[in-house]
Amino acid sequence: MKNTRSYNLICVIAFAVIFATAASFDETKRKLAKYECTHFEFLSTVDSKIFDAVDSAHGIAYFAKDGRYNIEIGPDIFLFDGDSLYSYIWENNQLIIEKPDSSDPTASEISFVMKLDEWYDSKSLKEKNRFRLVKKKGLKGDIPDSMIITIDEKSADIKTIEYFDINGDLNRIMILEQQADSICNDSRFEPDFPDSVDKVRI
Repeated sequence: MKNTRSYNLICVIAFAVIFATAASFDETKRKLAKYECTHFEFLSTVDSKIFDAVDSAHGIAYFAKDGRYNIEIGPDIFLFDGDSLYSYIWENNQLIIEKPDSSDPTASEISFVMKLDEWYDSKSLKEKNRFRLVKKKGLKGDIPDSMIITIDEKSADIKTIEYFDINGDLNRIMILEQQADSICNDSRFEPDFPDSVDKVRI
């Protein structure tokens, strides 16, 4: 379970970096900052060196400016309602409920739009519309040390996010669709899990 949660948490944080990157790309920033909520549909893949295989999962994500989010990766759900983090692991029918760690900025402010840019420095690569993000020195937390992000030149939307996880496996998040809402659908951030789940509070 730990590996599954770690993998999906990295995906959550990688999506959060979408907003972090925005401050480095004017048009991307303008589009994301203009709306209260943004919906993403994506495909996440992991290229495993150890098992010589590629795993993939379809997902959707819904982010609010105030830091709330709801991310579904395959059958698993990761939700932050502004107060508590909910991690639903379908395979174990288990719901883990925890409070953000105030001593860990990457946990307490995950997906927080205005401060995420403080986590990474970014620079342009030789390839057009590709950028490298490097975690700033002294920043603690279980987030990737670096990422490569590709921007669509016409739409200014993010196309792909690539990074290596703690196992040395190459992760790719390919954005299939991006839509913005001027008014958030708050019901998307309300916990709604099966009554049969095994609840674990941390």
